[in-house]
Amino acid sequence: MKYLSYSNRMMDPGDVIIPVPESYHDCMTLARSDYNRIGGNGNSVSSIKLFLKTFYDDRWAFQFYLRMAAYEKGMFRALFSGIRFLYGRRLGCIISPKTPIGFGLVLGHGCFGIVINPETVIGNNCLISQFVNIGSNDKNAGVIGDCTYIGPMVCVVDEVHIGSNVTIGAGAVVVKDIPSNATAVGVPAKPINFENPGRYIGNKWML
Repeated sequence: MKYLSYSNRMMDPGDVIIPVPESYHDCMTLARSDYNRIGGNGNSVSSIKLFLKTFYDDRWAFQFYLRMAAYEKGMFRALFSGIRFLYGRRLGCIISPKTPIGFGLVLGHGCFGIVINPETVIGNNCLISQFVNIGSNDKNAGVIGDCTYIGPMVCVVDEVHIGSNVTIGAGAVVVKDIPSNATAVGVPAKPINFENPGRYIGNKWML
């Protein structure tokens, strides 16, 4: 596994560190980190169990093949990306395997209706709820810090930076930067307090 850093002006220190798989073993590690976040024991679960779960859980199938397709030089990348696309179409979920995503991603409530610009950077141990749209009118999309919760029906617009341990309430429209440890709500979203940061982020994958 190699790691890339992305600047986030709302974090201290100011970089989001994103894992980039260099083998299918690395892809499985990413999948295990996600499985751990949704209530499993990612450290001990077998690769076979992770694969078999795709046959009866559409959300997990989408997320599993999203992770497997992230290995750019993999000989099965086109196949895995195609399977990801088919599950995504069924769920109305659009996330590219090229999107920089950290360990421990959770896509909430069946991941219905989630649309994420491929230029978005998503930190480690984040939770993205249903009907979230993270978009951009150009190539510069948002940068989301570690341990951030994004509630249902949130829109994150253009090149905003969201810090770590942030909670964004349902229906918010984020058009300006959100500092670390904040709870932000409203249209446009504004911080309302700095109490209980990251309170909805459980089962964190240890980096």
